Amino acid sequence: MVELEPGQLLVACAAGEVVGFVTFGASRDEEAPIDRAEIFAIYVNVACWSMGAGRLLWQQARQRIMAEGYKSVSLWVLADNEKALRFYEHAGFAVDPQSRKTFELGGAIVEELRYVRRVG
Repeated sequence: MVELEPGQLLVACAAGEVVGFVTFGASRDEEAPIDRAEIFAIYVNVACWSMGAGRLLWQQARQRIMAEGYKSVSLWVLADNEKALRFYEHAGFAVDPQSRKTFELGGAIVEELRYVRRVG
């Protein structure tokens, strides 16, 4: 298997403007199997939400991840980001119940969850 280079980037454009991006590569989680990729970040401009840009970015990233021979993909998401949780669940991701972790961000304690899915 050829590993994805860290930080591969795909962008979504509309009317000549970048409206979103996705970055991905081999999973950074220490306990992850070697055949797992990771979505490092996916972002769509708020003005373009619910217009399909996020779904297209995910689909293109998934195709590249599959082409590299990865069998699964994971991502980390803030536990209280309900819109993102719905998006990932609709895309076939499921929460890894053993993955909850907390950290401090700007003086607040936030919780993250890992979501995982097969790519095929």
